[in-house]
Amino acid sequence: MKIGDLKVCRFDRNEFGQFLGSATVTYEKPKDATQAINEYNGAYLEDKVLTVEFDNIVALVKKPAGNVSGKNDSGMKAQKQRSQKGQHLNLNNN
Repeated sequence: MKIGDLKVCRFDRNEFGQFLGSATVTYEKPKDATQAINEYNGAYLEDKVLTVEFDNIVALVKKPAGNVSGKNDSGMKAQKQRSQKGQHLNLNNN
């Protein structure tokens, strides 16, 4: 069953190019990402249970010049945040 239009589908691989059993999928519409979670989370694929969930994206956020705690040399601080509009999914069948 096809659910919505995809923007990106990236399969995670190690340094040797071997598939790691996970992927990140980005849908055009947030409602399609939600439908994919509802449809496929807990489903079986090749005798393994799929985990399908919203991905957390690490973004660099510019901090004011006076704040030096927790920032790197570029003045940027890594911050974990929920994906924009809830379109990014992490799929795992490990």
